Amino acid sequence: METQIAGSIARMDGSTSQDAIFKDVLAYKEVLAHIMKTCVPEYKDCTIPQIIGYIEPNPQVGQVGLHPDETNPPKIQGMSTESTTTTEERVVYDVRFSAVAPGEDGKIGLIINIEAQSKYHPGYPLVKRAIYYCGRMLSAQYGSVFTQSHYGEIQKVYSIWICTRPPKERENTITSYTLQERHLVGHVTEPVRNYDLMNVTMICLGKPEGKHYGGLLRMLEVLFTGRYAAKEVIQILEDEYEFAHAHTMERTVSEMCNLSQGIFEEGMEKGMEKGIAQGIERGMEKGIAQGIEKGIAQGIERGMEKGIAQGIERGTNRERLQNIRSLMETTGWPAEQVMTAMKIPAADQPKYLKLLSLPQ
Repeated sequence: METQIAGSIARMDGSTSQDAIFKDVLAYKEVLAHIMKTCVPEYKDCTIPQIIGYIEPNPQVGQVGLHPDETNPPKIQGMSTESTTTTEERVVYDVRFSAVAPGEDGKIGLIINIEAQSKYHPGYPLVKRAIYYCGRMLSAQYGSVFTQSHYGEIQKVYSIWICTRPPKERENTITSYTLQERHLVGHVTEPVRNYDLMNVTMICLGKPEGKHYGGLLRMLEVLFTGRYAAKEVIQILEDEYEFAHAHTMERTVSEMCNLSQGIFEEGMEKGMEKGIAQGIERGMEKGIAQGIEKGIAQGIERGMEKGIAQGIERGTNRERLQNIRSLMETTGWPAEQVMTAMKIPAADQPKYLKLLSLPQ
């Protein structure tokens, strides 16, 4: 069935861009609702359908379509994903949208930013970038959410980051960073709503065999890592996470799976190449070490053999020398005659003659 989804996938030069697909998947309300249920405390007591109802409650004039899938679209329209000022760096958000949540004094407004990131260490602290995004979303409310000194109207902002390839120690973790009240001197209490205005949450995906795998971490791992075929992903979303409109995601999920599988295979290939190179290097190092060790052992063995042989030879020489001297004293024969009588080889006789000349 052709749906709104077919036209929503961004293509560049005939191929789907990675960023576009990630953003497209994250724009689905059911995906967002599960993220918000886990990461946004304001929704912890809400059901997924209730959360979906809180996302972008105000219809946008001129953007409501006539087809059934467009009158109640499964995707958010989203706020502007670009933030620019005359003095600060241009910021382009992956997904940014408004929502309301139940509060003590009725409904409260929220602005939520979702980002997909492959590396947790891209060359700078990712948490600092997320905090900067929160700052920009707060300051950008001037002129649209509040004006002049009406700071009480500022809405709370969330920046939630999904890291698909975090370092091993961060796999299967969800970590939140917030503003908190500390009593340094005395004890006074400010209403939480007056300072709890920004929240950074880092979602680090991991492997199924890892600790804490399950819930939201499993859902996002299934969606983004390419370990499953598109139909399997849709089935898991429907069976385990009760997605009511998973079928509308099928084409985007298919694109996502194909892209992720390609990235996964490329990573495997590069990993194997690197592994082979490292294996050869380590093999050579181990071979050299073993060669040295074996050489030392053989050297010791040969040295001992040679030492024993020399010891035996020296013992034999000493004994023969004593016998030669004894016969010379007994017979009065010269050394040459005694050695001939003892059948000492002519080639060895000069050695004994030299030893006989040395002082005893």
